[in-house]
Amino acid sequence: RSHLPQIADRCVLMENINNPQLVREMAGHGDSFTDHSFAGKRILTVGRISEQKGYDMAVEALALLCRDGFDVKWYILGGGEEQDIRVLRDQAATLNVEDRLVFLGTTVNPYPYIKDCDLYVQPSRHEGKPIAVEEAKILSKPIVVTNYLSAHEQLKNGLFGEICEISSEGIYRSCKHLL
Repeated sequence: RSHLPQIADRCVLMENINNPQLVREMAGHGDSFTDHSFAGKRILTVGRISEQKGYDMAVEALALLCRDGFDVKWYILGGGEEQDIRVLRDQAATLNVEDRLVFLGTTVNPYPYIKDCDLYVQPSRHEGKPIAVEEAKILSKPIVVTNYLSAHEQLKNGLFGEICEISSEGIYRSCKHLL
């Protein structure tokens, strides 16, 4: 409004619309993690596989957590180019965490996965205002987000989760703290 006052009377801000009741209902139906024998902590990230989403930093953070003795798996729910997935698999193999990084593919109902994870992480380099973070809040999950532009709008640092620096070390420290 202040940047374009000549059209301010024709502008309206509309936030992403979520239906908490529907999210909670859908979280009780559908597929979730299939490795039922895994007794460790499940870290989940939802989003397309691309450089913007910071999955390379997540793999490094995963390696640091495993180095520190955390029994964790990091699950990625979302699709991407086969080449991008292969790069992340190779990175995980190089860091000896290939058995701790799980690609779930895509689904029309991500909510059972969000409900069943122990920690939701948005390791993005930049974002608009990711709906998946709002959905993790609806499902009362501890959350780590990097300090992208809208992070402070979504999380009150320490109340709904932690906002960390945009780096593998920052992601690692916040995950470690919440785990």
